[in-house]
Amino acid sequence: MIRTLLFYPAIAILFILALSRNNLYAQQNTGTIRGIVSDSTNGEALAFANVYIQSLNRGTTSDRKGLFFLTSIPSNRYYAVTVSYLGYKTKTIHVIVSKDRITEVDFELNPTEIELETIEKVAEQISKEKATDAGLDKIS
Repeated sequence: MIRTLLFYPAIAILFILALSRNNLYAQQNTGTIRGIVSDSTNGEALAFANVYIQSLNRGTTSDRKGLFFLTSIPSNRYYAVTVSYLGYKTKTIHVIVSKDRITEVDFELNPTEIELETIEKVAEQISKEKATDAGLDKIS
């Protein structure tokens, strides 16, 4: 009976220690991706662009200066970093993240060309015979 009372708590403690050690190990093998998102035609920073790593299901947005940071990315792997911004073509760059290093990735996005259809406005003019002077008379 005493043996059973000591066995289950000991197993629970070992299980918790094993999980925390794996978590600590995973945190130590990470890197960071940082960069700037800008317009390719004039170099202007693109604020609030979407930056995304699909394989990790993680993302961020660039700040007002076009700068972005993705931290705690598992290291020694290739990632496809994708940036999208309204009115610009989406761009993907493949990078490898090194342990305890900052990987620099700068994105220059190309504006998309939007072609609209021609609109023709057709109207007819009201002839003087159909016009009324009601708007000009003073009504009491």
